[in-house]
Amino acid sequence: MPALLSRTLARFDENRPYTPRSLRPPRPHDLHGRALPPRIAEVVGAVHSVRPLGAARSDLVLLIDGDRGRFVVKVAGDPYRAWQLGYEHDIMRGLAGARSDLPTAGPLALVQQDGYTYLLQSWADGCPGRETSLSQPAMVTAAARLLRAIHAQPLTPLDYQEILDRQLRLADRNMHAGLLDPGEFADCGSPASTLRRLRRERPDSGQVVLLHGDYRPKNILWQASSVITGIVDWGLALPGDAHYDLAVMRWYIRDGALWQRFAAAYGLSHDPALLRYYDLLSKFLNV
Repeated sequence: MPALLSRTLARFDENRPYTPRSLRPPRPHDLHGRALPPRIAEVVGAVHSVRPLGAARSDLVLLIDGDRGRFVVKVAGDPYRAWQLGYEHDIMRGLAGARSDLPTAGPLALVQQDGYTYLLQSWADGCPGRETSLSQPAMVTAAARLLRAIHAQPLTPLDYQEILDRQLRLADRNMHAGLLDPGEFADCGSPASTLRRLRRERPDSGQVVLLHGDYRPKNILWQASSVITGIVDWGLALPGDAHYDLAVMRWYIRDGALWQRFAAAYGLSHDPALLRYYDLLSKFLNV
Protein backbone atom coordinates (compact mmCIF):
# COMPACT_ATOMS: atom_id res chain seq x y z
CA MET A 1 0.00 0.00 0.00
CA PRO A 2 1.35 3.48 -0.83
CA ALA A 3 2.75 5.27 2.19
CA LEU A 4 0.31 8.20 2.05
CA LEU A 5 -2.81 6.08 2.50
CA SER A 6 -1.16 4.14 5.34
CA ARG A 7 -0.12 7.36 7.09
CA THR A 8 -3.56 8.89 6.65
CA LEU A 9 -5.47 5.90 8.05
CA ALA A 10 -3.10 5.91 11.02
CA ARG A 11 -4.40 9.41 11.85
CA PHE A 12 -8.09 8.48 12.07
CA ASP A 13 -8.20 8.95 15.86
CA GLU A 14 -5.69 11.72 16.38
CA ASN A 15 -6.65 14.65 18.59
CA ARG A 16 -8.81 17.08 16.68
CA PRO A 17 -9.74 20.71 17.33
CA TYR A 18 -13.29 20.57 18.68
CA THR A 19 -15.38 23.73 18.79
CA PRO A 20 -19.02 24.46 19.66
CA ARG A 21 -19.69 25.12 15.96
CA SER A 22 -18.32 21.78 14.81
CA LEU A 23 -21.61 20.47 13.42
CA ARG A 24 -22.65 23.66 11.65
CA PRO A 25 -21.69 23.96 7.97
CA PRO A 26 -21.12 27.37 6.40
CA ARG A 27 -24.08 28.76 4.47
CA PRO A 28 -23.88 30.12 0.92
CA HIS A 29 -24.40 33.72 2.07
CA ASP A 30 -21.38 33.37 4.41
CA LEU A 31 -19.18 33.31 1.29
CA HIS A 32 -21.13 35.93 -0.66
CA GLY A 33 -18.74 38.39 -2.23
CA ARG A 34 -15.66 36.30 -1.46
CA ALA A 35 -13.40 35.39 -4.34
CA LEU A 36 -12.29 31.80 -4.74
CA PRO A 37 -8.78 31.17 -3.42
CA PRO A 38 -6.20 31.78 -6.18
CA ARG A 39 -5.08 28.12 -6.22
CA ILE A 40 -8.65 27.00 -6.92
CA ALA A 41 -9.24 29.74 -9.51
CA GLU A 42 -6.08 28.58 -11.26
CA VAL A 43 -7.47 25.05 -11.60
CA VAL A 44 -11.06 25.87 -12.64
CA GLY A 45 -10.31 28.87 -14.87
CA ALA A 46 -12.86 31.61 -15.40
CA VAL A 47 -15.96 30.79 -13.34
CA HIS A 48 -19.30 30.68 -15.15
CA SER A 49 -21.47 29.58 -12.22
CA VAL A 50 -21.30 28.52 -8.58
CA ARG A 51 -24.26 26.91 -6.84
CA PRO A 52 -24.88 24.80 -3.73
CA LEU A 53 -24.97 21.08 -4.44
CA GLY A 54 -27.69 19.57 -2.27
CA ALA A 55 -28.09 19.82 1.49
CA ALA A 56 -24.93 19.33 3.52
CA ARG A 57 -24.82 18.34 7.19
CA SER A 58 -21.20 19.22 7.86
CA ASP A 59 -19.68 21.16 4.94
CA LEU A 60 -20.93 23.58 2.33
CA VAL A 61 -20.71 21.76 -1.02
CA LEU A 62 -20.57 23.86 -4.19
CA LEU A 63 -20.76 22.92 -7.85
CA ILE A 64 -18.49 25.08 -9.99
CA ASP A 65 -18.66 25.37 -13.76
CA GLY A 66 -15.54 26.97 -15.17
CA ASP A 67 -13.55 27.30 -18.35
CA ARG A 68 -11.74 24.05 -17.56
CA GLY A 69 -14.79 21.97 -16.74
CA ARG A 70 -17.02 21.09 -13.81
CA PHE A 71 -15.71 20.77 -10.27
CA VAL A 72 -16.92 20.29 -6.71
CA VAL A 73 -15.57 22.29 -3.79
CA LYS A 74 -16.28 21.57 -0.13
CA VAL A 75 -15.97 24.43 2.34
CA ALA A 76 -15.47 24.05 6.09
CA GLY A 77 -15.80 26.93 8.50
CA ASP A 78 -14.49 25.53 11.78
CA PRO A 79 -11.29 23.75 12.89
CA TYR A 80 -12.84 20.29 13.31
CA ARG A 81 -14.34 20.18 9.81
CA ALA A 82 -11.15 21.71 8.42
CA TRP A 83 -9.22 18.78 9.90
CA GLN A 84 -11.75 16.41 8.35
CA LEU A 85 -11.39 17.96 4.88
CA GLY A 86 -7.61 17.62 5.10
CA TYR A 87 -8.01 13.99 6.10
CA GLU A 88 -10.45 13.34 3.23
CA HIS A 89 -8.05 14.99 0.79
CA ASP A 90 -5.24 12.68 1.90
CA ILE A 91 -7.45 9.56 1.76
CA MET A 92 -8.38 10.36 -1.84
CA ARG A 93 -4.75 11.05 -2.71
CA GLY A 94 -3.77 7.75 -1.11
CA LEU A 95 -6.38 5.84 -3.11
CA ALA A 96 -5.17 7.51 -6.29
CA GLY A 97 -1.59 6.62 -5.41
CA ALA A 98 -2.60 3.03 -4.84
CA ARG A 99 -4.01 3.01 -8.38
CA SER A 100 -7.27 1.84 -6.94
CA ASP A 101 -10.00 1.10 -9.45
CA LEU A 102 -12.60 2.48 -7.06
CA PRO A 103 -14.78 5.15 -8.74
CA THR A 104 -13.67 8.09 -6.60
CA ALA A 105 -13.30 11.77 -7.38
CA GLY A 106 -9.79 13.14 -7.65
CA PRO A 107 -8.47 15.63 -5.07
CA LEU A 108 -7.21 18.74 -6.85
CA ALA A 109 -6.43 21.32 -4.16
CA LEU A 110 -6.68 21.89 -0.41
CA VAL A 111 -6.56 25.57 0.54
CA GLN A 112 -7.09 27.65 3.68
CA GLN A 113 -8.08 31.28 3.29
CA ASP A 114 -9.76 33.85 5.55
CA GLY A 115 -10.84 31.30 8.17
CA TYR A 116 -12.27 28.80 5.67
CA THR A 117 -10.86 25.55 4.32
CA TYR A 118 -11.60 24.56 0.71
CA LEU A 119 -11.27 21.07 -0.78
CA LEU A 120 -11.47 21.12 -4.58
CA GLN A 121 -12.12 17.82 -6.31
CA SER A 122 -13.01 16.59 -9.75
CA TRP A 123 -16.63 16.21 -10.76
CA ALA A 124 -18.01 12.67 -10.54
CA ASP A 125 -20.97 12.26 -12.85
CA GLY A 126 -24.13 10.62 -11.55
CA CYS A 127 -26.95 11.22 -9.07
CA PRO A 128 -26.76 10.40 -5.34
CA GLY A 129 -29.07 7.68 -4.10
CA ARG A 130 -32.17 8.59 -2.11
CA GLU A 131 -31.39 8.86 1.58
CA THR A 132 -34.46 6.90 2.64
CA SER A 133 -33.61 3.41 1.46
CA LEU A 134 -32.35 1.14 -1.29
CA SER A 135 -35.31 -0.68 -2.78
CA GLN A 136 -34.27 -1.90 -6.23
CA PRO A 137 -32.55 -5.30 -6.45
CA ALA A 138 -30.05 -4.19 -9.09
CA MET A 139 -28.97 -1.21 -6.96
CA VAL A 140 -28.59 -3.41 -3.89
CA THR A 141 -26.37 -5.82 -5.82
CA ALA A 142 -24.20 -3.02 -7.25
CA ALA A 143 -23.81 -1.36 -3.83
CA ALA A 144 -22.75 -4.66 -2.25
CA ARG A 145 -20.11 -5.33 -4.90
CA LEU A 146 -18.69 -1.84 -4.54
CA LEU A 147 -18.46 -2.21 -0.76
CA ARG A 148 -16.66 -5.53 -1.16
CA ALA A 149 -14.19 -3.81 -3.51
CA ILE A 150 -13.55 -1.09 -0.90
CA HIS A 151 -12.92 -3.69 1.80
CA ALA A 152 -10.63 -5.64 -0.54
CA GLN A 153 -8.16 -2.78 -0.89
CA PRO A 154 -4.76 -4.00 0.34
CA LEU A 155 -3.80 -2.84 3.84
CA THR A 156 -0.71 -3.25 5.92
CA PRO A 157 -1.69 -5.82 8.60
CA LEU A 158 -3.20 -4.09 11.64
CA ASP A 159 -4.01 -5.55 15.04
CA TYR A 160 -7.79 -5.88 15.48
CA GLN A 161 -7.85 -5.22 19.22
CA GLU A 162 -5.54 -2.22 18.95
CA ILE A 163 -7.75 -0.64 16.27
CA LEU A 164 -10.87 -1.32 18.36
CA ASP A 165 -9.19 0.23 21.41
CA ARG A 166 -8.49 3.36 19.39
CA GLN A 167 -12.04 3.48 18.03
CA LEU A 168 -13.49 3.27 21.55
CA ARG A 169 -11.20 6.04 22.79
CA LEU A 170 -12.29 8.23 19.88
CA ALA A 171 -15.92 7.41 20.70
CA ASP A 172 -15.33 8.65 24.25
CA ARG A 173 -13.70 11.87 23.02
CA ASN A 174 -16.54 12.56 20.58
CA MET A 175 -19.08 12.00 23.35
CA HIS A 176 -17.37 14.42 25.73
CA ALA A 177 -16.92 16.97 22.93
CA GLY A 178 -20.70 17.08 22.44
CA LEU A 179 -20.59 15.86 18.83
CA LEU A 180 -23.19 13.09 19.13
CA ASP A 181 -26.79 13.21 17.96
CA PRO A 182 -28.95 12.34 21.02
CA GLY A 183 -31.76 11.19 18.75
CA GLU A 184 -29.67 8.26 17.55
CA PHE A 185 -29.66 6.80 21.08
CA ALA A 186 -33.42 6.82 21.61
CA ASP A 187 -33.69 3.02 21.36
CA CYS A 188 -30.45 1.94 23.02
CA GLY A 189 -29.94 4.01 26.18
CA SER A 190 -27.80 7.03 26.93
CA PRO A 191 -24.49 7.52 25.09
CA ALA A 192 -22.57 6.84 28.32
CA SER A 193 -24.38 3.57 29.02
CA THR A 194 -24.08 2.52 25.39
CA LEU A 195 -20.34 3.15 25.41
CA ARG A 196 -19.99 1.09 28.59
CA ARG A 197 -21.85 -1.72 26.83
CA LEU A 198 -19.52 -1.50 23.83
CA ARG A 199 -16.50 -1.82 26.09
CA ARG A 200 -18.06 -4.74 27.94
CA GLU A 201 -19.19 -6.66 24.84
CA ARG A 202 -16.26 -5.97 22.53
CA PRO A 203 -15.54 -8.68 19.93
CA ASP A 204 -12.62 -11.02 20.52
CA SER A 205 -11.07 -11.02 17.06
CA GLY A 206 -11.58 -10.13 13.43
CA GLN A 207 -9.98 -8.72 10.31
CA VAL A 208 -9.12 -5.06 9.78
CA VAL A 209 -10.09 -3.61 6.39
CA LEU A 210 -10.38 -0.18 4.81
CA LEU A 211 -13.78 1.24 5.80
CA HIS A 212 -15.53 4.02 3.93
CA GLY A 213 -17.05 4.97 7.28
CA ASP A 214 -20.23 6.56 5.88
CA TYR A 215 -21.39 4.01 3.31
CA ARG A 216 -24.98 5.00 2.62
CA PRO A 217 -27.12 5.84 -0.44
CA LYS A 218 -26.44 9.57 -0.62
CA ASN A 219 -22.70 8.93 -0.92
CA ILE A 220 -23.10 6.57 -3.88
CA LEU A 221 -23.53 8.16 -7.32
CA TRP A 222 -25.71 6.37 -9.84
CA GLN A 223 -26.41 6.41 -13.54
CA ALA A 224 -29.19 4.49 -15.31
CA SER A 225 -30.61 3.26 -11.98
CA SER A 226 -28.13 0.44 -11.34
CA VAL A 227 -24.73 1.66 -12.60
CA ILE A 228 -22.47 3.19 -9.95
CA THR A 229 -20.37 6.09 -11.22
CA GLY A 230 -18.81 7.26 -7.97
CA ILE A 231 -18.38 6.90 -4.22
CA VAL A 232 -17.86 10.20 -2.41
CA ASP A 233 -17.34 11.67 1.08
CA TRP A 234 -14.27 9.85 2.42
CA GLY A 235 -13.84 12.11 5.45
CA LEU A 236 -14.95 9.36 7.86
CA ALA A 237 -12.81 6.57 6.39
CA LEU A 238 -10.97 4.46 8.96
CA PRO A 239 -9.49 1.00 9.47
CA GLY A 240 -11.74 -1.54 11.17
CA ASP A 241 -14.11 -4.50 11.00
CA ALA A 242 -16.13 -4.83 7.78
CA HIS A 243 -19.30 -5.11 9.87
CA TYR A 244 -19.03 -1.35 10.55
CA ASP A 245 -19.83 -0.41 6.93
CA LEU A 246 -22.30 -3.29 6.67
CA ALA A 247 -24.17 -2.04 9.73
CA VAL A 248 -24.45 1.48 8.31
CA MET A 249 -25.85 0.14 5.03
CA ARG A 250 -28.17 -2.30 6.82
CA TRP A 251 -30.12 0.66 8.16
CA TYR A 252 -31.02 1.67 4.59
CA ILE A 253 -32.02 -1.80 3.38
CA ARG A 254 -35.15 -2.49 5.37
CA ASP A 255 -36.53 -5.39 3.32
CA GLY A 256 -35.24 -8.76 4.54
CA ALA A 257 -35.09 -10.33 1.08
CA LEU A 258 -33.13 -7.38 -0.29
CA TRP A 259 -30.72 -7.58 2.64
CA GLN A 260 -30.11 -11.25 1.86
CA ARG A 261 -29.44 -10.24 -1.72
CA PHE A 262 -26.97 -7.61 -0.52
CA ALA A 263 -25.19 -10.14 1.70
CA ALA A 264 -24.95 -12.67 -1.13
CA ALA A 265 -23.56 -10.09 -3.57
CA TYR A 266 -21.09 -8.87 -0.95
CA GLY A 267 -19.82 -12.44 -0.86
CA LEU A 268 -19.12 -13.09 2.81
CA SER A 269 -21.24 -14.33 5.67
CA HIS A 270 -21.93 -11.75 8.37
CA ASP A 271 -22.61 -11.99 12.07
CA PRO A 272 -25.87 -10.32 13.27
CA ALA A 273 -24.33 -9.68 16.71
CA LEU A 274 -21.41 -7.85 15.11
CA LEU A 275 -23.81 -5.85 12.96
CA ARG A 276 -25.54 -4.66 16.10
CA TYR A 277 -22.26 -3.92 17.86
CA TYR A 278 -20.88 -1.82 15.01
CA ASP A 279 -24.22 -0.13 14.45
CA LEU A 280 -23.92 1.18 18.02
CA LEU A 281 -20.27 2.13 17.60
CA SER A 282 -20.99 4.04 14.39
CA LYS A 283 -23.26 6.41 16.36
CA PHE A 284 -20.13 7.64 18.14
CA LEU A 285 -17.77 7.82 15.14
CA ASN A 286 -19.99 8.87 12.24
CA VAL A 287 -20.11 12.54 13.24
